[in-house]
This record gives sequence, C-alpha cells and structure tokens, in this order.
Amino acid sequence: MKANFQNIYASSKFASFMRKLSFFCENSFIFKQREYFKASRLNHLELWRNSRFFNAISSGFDRLRPQVQSEILDKLTLSLFFFIFIFTPFKSWLKNAFPSHFYTFLVPVVLVLIAVLLFVRKGTKNACFTLADFGIIFVIFSILVSSVASVVTYGQVKNVYYESFIWLSYFTIFYIGRTIFQTKRQLKVFLIFNLSIVFIVALIGIGQLVSGVQTPQWIEGFELIKTRVFSTLDNPIILSGYLDIFFFIALGIFFGLKRLRNKLLFLPLFGVTIAALVLTFSRSGWIGLALGAGFFFFIYKPKYILGFIPLSIFSLLVIPKSYFYRLTDIFDSRYNAISSVSGRAWTLHNVFHILPHHIIFGVGPGMYGGEVAFKINPSMVYMEGIQGGAVPIQNTDNQFLQILIEQGIVGIIAFVFFALAGLYSGLIIYERMNDKFLKMLALGITTAFFAFLVQSIFTDTLQFPQMSLTIFGFLGILLALPNLKSP
Repeated sequence: MKANFQNIYASSKFASFMRKLSFFCENSFIFKQREYFKASRLNHLELWRNSRFFNAISSGFDRLRPQVQSEILDKLTLSLFFFIFIFTPFKSWLKNAFPSHFYTFLVPVVLVLIAVLLFVRKGTKNACFTLADFGIIFVIFSILVSSVASVVTYGQVKNVYYESFIWLSYFTIFYIGRTIFQTKRQLKVFLIFNLSIVFIVALIGIGQLVSGVQTPQWIEGFELIKTRVFSTLDNPIILSGYLDIFFFIALGIFFGLKRLRNKLLFLPLFGVTIAALVLTFSRSGWIGLALGAGFFFFIYKPKYILGFIPLSIFSLLVIPKSYFYRLTDIFDSRYNAISSVSGRAWTLHNVFHILPHHIIFGVGPGMYGGEVAFKINPSMVYMEGIQGGAVPIQNTDNQFLQILIEQGIVGIIAFVFFALAGLYSGLIIYERMNDKFLKMLALGITTAFFAFLVQSIFTDTLQFPQMSLTIFGFLGILLALPNLKSP
C-alpha cells in the first residue's frame, strides 16, 4: 500500500512541479550563496570573482593598490575604528566641545580614512560577493537616482549633500566591518571593548533615575512618568535601540561561550542593560527586545519560546501602573488627539498627501523628516504638505515611511531587499559555521539587525547614527566571520 502511494505521488503533476522547483532553487544564485559559507570551493560561476565585468574591475583595483605592509598601519587602522565606537555613544556629551554639525563630517572623514588604509593594506583578501553586498549596491543606486531627481526638481543641493554624508558613513563602516578583522582574537578584543562601554552607558542611565532627572520633553501630560532615562545619548529612543543591539550580540556570545565562569560575567551586563532599557519607556525598544528574543530562540532552540508565554502574563500582572499604561496609552483618546495634529498619524497623512507626486524616485534624501530637512536647511517639500504654514514635524517615526517618501518605490524596494538579504545571509552563516563562538555571535548579530528593523517600523532609526553606525558596522563583521583566522 505504501509503495503504491509512493508510485502514485512520484508520477503526479505536483511531484513533477516540486522537482522542477527544487532544481531551480538549487541552481539559483540566492541558494548557491550557501556554498560560500561552507568554506569550500565553489562549483559554479561565482558572481563577483568569475564574471568578466566584476573580475576586470577587481583586477584593476589590485594593480592600483599600493599594497603597503606595516604593523603601525594596522594598529592605526584598528585604533581609529575603536575610536568611532567609543565616540558614537558619548558624542552627545561632547557636542558643546566642537562646532555645530562637526560630527556630521568628522565620522565620515575618519571612516573614509580607515577604509583607505584597509584598501592599501597588503594581505587584505577580496571578500566573496554575497547577497547582502548586492543589497548595499542596490541601496546606493536608489540614493543616487533619487538625489539627481531631487536636485533637478527642487535645486536644494545642500540637503542632498548633508544627507549623503550620513549615508556615506553607514556604507563605509559596513565595508570596514567586512575587512578590518583578520583573526578571531582581534574580534574578541573589540567585542569586550564595546560591551564594557555598553555596561557604562546602561549604568549612567540607571543613575539618572536614582538621581531623579526629570524628562518632561518626552512625556505626554497624562502619563504617570517623571523620568525616561537617556544616559549619554540624545533621547530614550536612541538609548533603547542602542541597548537592543548590544543585548542580542551579548546574548549570542553568552550561548557561544563554553566555560561557566565566563558566562557568569555576562549576568551583570544583562541585568543593567535590561533595567536601563525598561527605564527608557520606549515602546519601540520594548517591542524590539520582545520580538528579537522570540526570533533568537526560534532559530536557536524553539522550545524556549514556550517559557515566554507565562513570563509575559506574569510580567503584565506585576509591572507598575505607569509601565502598563505606557503600553496601552496608544488606545487613549488623548494620545490619538495629539497624534493626529503633531504625531505619527499627522505624519502618515502628510506623507501620503505629498507622495503621489513623487511616487517613483521620491522627494530626495534629506528632503523630508530628519534633522537635515528640518534644521540644517529647511526643505521646500513641506510647502506641498497639509500643514498650511505650520512648523513641520521633524521625524517620520517610521524609517520605511521616510525612505518611501524620500526615495520612492525604487528606494523602498532596495531597502527591503537589503534588509531581507542581510537576515538571509546571517542565518546562512549561523547554519554553516563550525566554531560555536562565531556561530552564536552570527545569530546574535543577525537578531540585533532584526530588532533594528522592528524598531524601524516605529521610529526613523537611520536618523540616529548611534544606532545605525553600530548595526551597519556589525553587519559587515557578520559577513566577514567565515574568513576569520583562529589565533
């Protein structure tokens, strides 16, 4: 009976369709990305190294590259990279120490310097071209096209110029992350360095609650909150996103460690990080943490997710009233009234009032939402809006919405493709890595990127370099993990 059923199934049209689909998938570029992460020789034409067009470009760059070999050069490059990661979370404290907008130029210039030093370094290997790299190129293309269309339409070159520096810093730190680390030991030192900074930042945030720092500028009049901690960063939302990223990176490292005594060192870090994250009262940060945890354990050990259900119910029963109302006040009529005239509802209405006239390429980078369009050079795009002469809202509170209005359909397709490609590549690396530490680190970084994307639904994350520089840098590191040498 069983044999008859198998014969009937094998001869069916459905089975034939599935065989054809399987053959297509196994021979497509997307599925063959897995071969790269197996650290084995590719048995098919690889897009970057074997295509005539890209191979010619790569060979040309190799001839032009000076190929300098210097221990001092290597140390300088790493020192500058460490400088970026210690400067970023503390830049708000230093904002009075340098001229206005200096940070906008300082970080991209330093990052470009690091990239040049890496480019000329002898022994730097050409990384295999992955789907996530292709996503970055797609995003760069959409930005260039929307920038040209914006300058032609509005002539506000300054906006595109400033916003391009911000995007440049993200793309450059991604490239640096792909290239800078040669050994596992170097990466471990970098991780310890960053987690130490996160611990200090979280402690400072908790200290703000203890000292009674009041933050009414981020609190609605009807909320039962006096303090929303922000630590050394600009506001509670940025702090929550920053802590989300490093929480999941630390979680991956925690499960990748073999020795119990090393794992115990992470418990204080988890404690202060979660405490500071809760005290930000950032709903987007909380949602990113919850969904990120579900994503992490669904991939790692799905059975752990079952413990979240009673834990969530218990948490809702015991949390203080102010925390519970913070979750539910989005359904409050007072909140909706405010949102409709100066919040997310107003922004959504305004975007879809302007968007039909710029549906393909958008209004251009730096022309809607964010500090560039609001403060540095007020954008004339708002004249097409519904505000009727009123001061426009600075933020869109939704990164996908901001990309849609600034870069149009082309831009949002490019960004979504990049996001999915990054997650896909991260999961492949996690699946194929043999080293347990690097394997779990890969899952931690992938989950951090997932949490970043979740928070992007509720806030314009790319306007906050403290979050975006960090995640783009670690995304580059994620793609470099298969090439690291063990000390």
